[in-house]
Amino acid sequence: MCKHFKPCAILFLPVIAVSLYLIMDKIMLGSMSTMRESGFYENTEKIVNIPFGVITALGSVMLPRMTNVIANKQYGRSGKYIEVSMNFVMFLSSAMAFGIAGIATVFSPVFFGKEFTDCGILIRAITPIIVFKAWANVIRTQYLLPNEKDKDFIMSLFAGAIVNLIINSLLIPKLGAMGAVLGTVAAEGTVCIYQTVVVRKELNFRKYFRDSVTYLLIGGIMYVLVDQIGAKMKESLLTLVTQIGVGACVFICLCVIYIIIDKQNCIHKLYINRFQRREKR
Repeated sequence: MCKHFKPCAILFLPVIAVSLYLIMDKIMLGSMSTMRESGFYENTEKIVNIPFGVITALGSVMLPRMTNVIANKQYGRSGKYIEVSMNFVMFLSSAMAFGIAGIATVFSPVFFGKEFTDCGILIRAITPIIVFKAWANVIRTQYLLPNEKDKDFIMSLFAGAIVNLIINSLLIPKLGAMGAVLGTVAAEGTVCIYQTVVVRKELNFRKYFRDSVTYLLIGGIMYVLVDQIGAKMKESLLTLVTQIGVGACVFICLCVIYIIIDKQNCIHKLYINRFQRREKR
């Protein structure tokens, strides 16, 4: 029983760090700004937290699987799992981040009421954390923890907490809820970048970045179209449904086109490589 105490204690520290900078925003916002701004931030956070259920579920499922694979020294298999998982979460997070950003200005008054129209701008500003958290979740649950790199995991979270504290202190008195949003985005970005840097030599980030940039570009195209629909139609439930339907169709269609083109390129490269090997013989 004693041998499990130290690992449990080590993993308990990140829980404190995460709780610290999740609660810190609300505490600092309440003390440095108005109750109105706190209400805006509370509702903004509720909306952006919805997609994390799917992302967290993937990490919860893959963590024991990856731990078993690495314990059996099946490193090639673990690398494949990470590549597939990263591809999936970036596809999903890009769709959710740009989708939520695109409908935010219509969604806020329709869902919360006219008094919370300002939440639309806050929701749009905070959506990058969906991508940051998705990326970091794969690195954390499928590489850092299974490979017992607990120190890197803990340091990334404490770095995020420190960045959040500094930015909140500087921006909340001036910008209110927007200052807390920018602090949260900076904190999650810090965690994501820190974890990426410490494992950059062990993982094939060139492949991850290529696919991720493509999904982000497709998400950007979807965002522009969805935002234009919201600007030209009045704020209503029908507009919201139209935005979601058009956005989903555009994103899926463009992703299918990309997958088909990428698959054809892979087949072409494979054929060329085989031909070159035959020529050498």
